[in-house]
Amino acid sequence: PPTPYSNNKLRIEEYLQFIAGDGFNPVMLRFATVYGYSPRMRFDLYINMVVGMALATKKIQLNSDGLAWRPNLYIEDIPGVIDAVLNRDFSEPTIINIGNQNSNLRVVDVVEIIKTIEKDVETRLLQPEENSLYGDQYVTSKKDTRSYRVDFSRMNSILGVDMCPTDGRRGIATLIKNLKTVVNI
Repeated sequence: PPTPYSNNKLRIEEYLQFIAGDGFNPVMLRFATVYGYSPRMRFDLYINMVVGMALATKKIQLNSDGLAWRPNLYIEDIPGVIDAVLNRDFSEPTIINIGNQNSNLRVVDVVEIIKTIEKDVETRLLQPEENSLYGDQYVTSKKDTRSYRVDFSRMNSILGVDMCPTDGRRGIATLIKNLKTVVNI
């Protein structure tokens, strides 16, 4: 794990497996990065943030080269996964990656999907010598080392092939539609 956050999650999984037994068989769901419309939107999640930038300013600024891969999960696919897990017996501790195989996207792929829907959006990569204020900290452009693609075939074999049916293109289009409806754009 490249970050303290992901290292902590791994250590918790290891501990849960260690204490398992006597009818306690934890199921650990590794959700891909969730995105999509919510009445309490989180714009710190990268797809929500990039879509928000595109709709609010007609500009998308990336603070990296955009080539990092990310696994993504549309928010409306989560309840079916949780229902399937709760209605199944597990005889041993189980770790399952949760997401859609076709939602493993590079950041630049997400930008291109947005630009096919919102034609008048400009894209700008932050140059290495520039700084950009995000929240309360300055970010300097650099290569994103947190690049990874996730295999969801185990989820499909345990819970069912159509557990997360929304691919990146459809999910992003739905997010844009929902935000435009709520904000009246």
